[in-house]
Amino acid sequence: MSTPCVSVCIVTFNHEQYIHDCVMSVVMQAQDVQLEVLIGDDGSTDRTGVIAMELAKRFPECIRYFSHKEKLGAAGNYQFLIRTARGRFIAHLDGDDYWLPGKLKAQIDLIGGSSSVAAVYTNALCVDTCGALIGIFNNRQPERFGLDYLLSRGNFLNHSSVLYRATVGQDILSWPADYLDYKLHLFLAGRGDIGYLNRPGVAYRINTATSMVLSQSNHVRMRYWESIREIDESRTSDAVRISAAADFLRRVTFTAVRSGSLGIMKFWIPLVFREVQRHRARLTIYVVFRLAVGVWWFLRNRLASMIGGHSVPVYFWR
Repeated sequence: MSTPCVSVCIVTFNHEQYIHDCVMSVVMQAQDVQLEVLIGDDGSTDRTGVIAMELAKRFPECIRYFSHKEKLGAAGNYQFLIRTARGRFIAHLDGDDYWLPGKLKAQIDLIGGSSSVAAVYTNALCVDTCGALIGIFNNRQPERFGLDYLLSRGNFLNHSSVLYRATVGQDILSWPADYLDYKLHLFLAGRGDIGYLNRPGVAYRINTATSMVLSQSNHVRMRYWESIREIDESRTSDAVRISAAADFLRRVTFTAVRSGSLGIMKFWIPLVFREVQRHRARLTIYVVFRLAVGVWWFLRNRLASMIGGHSVPVYFWR
């Protein structure tokens, strides 16, 4: 095989319902971009491995399948595939999601046209477990933004849409194998501009059985907060860091109210305020503002749905 332009890293675990569509959506991109497809199976106990191996035999020129005897976890699995990748660019795709036509070519055109762009993301369609459309991932965003924008607004990027330069990927290999995708997004934003395509390039499945957000919510919150705290203070202003903390507390509050678990707020609100003691008053104002905007966004979506009947909700309004 000649050196591919893009190495597509697909992480999968018990995705027998989805893995065929996931992989084939990538193979179809080969009409536009020279690529290799790396599938890392993290010890699936269903037919995921059988389906993936059949696809690897069908497309031996581009698909390589790896089955891990010892569970690596999603982040560790990605690190394994990044280490194996040979392409000039690396793309991530979770095994229960799939890509839309033309996704890779549009990203390559953008990142290839500017050396200042470190990574490119796209918007996404939100679908249910059967593939029916239920929403849009996020609202319209700037076509270019940096670390401050991403840090102050919180994570609104779809992990299955990311494409970045392979040279950057080597730094990821030294991270602990339980890092969160927000840490990756912030890291890439610190290496250059983030290019953003407002057109959907991914179909993202909401709340599947293997979703880490559902199964490991406490772990996710802790790693999310750590991702914010790890950013060197010299790289951002106090206002940006306060905004990041306020957005985190907004997420915590809505999660607690939605789930009825007020203990989440009792744990996180005092902890975050202790972290920013010098700016407690500003943080309070920021949090109230973020909560008000969040309530407005929720009511706006509900009202539009009731009146229009056909309006598609936006999941991450920023």
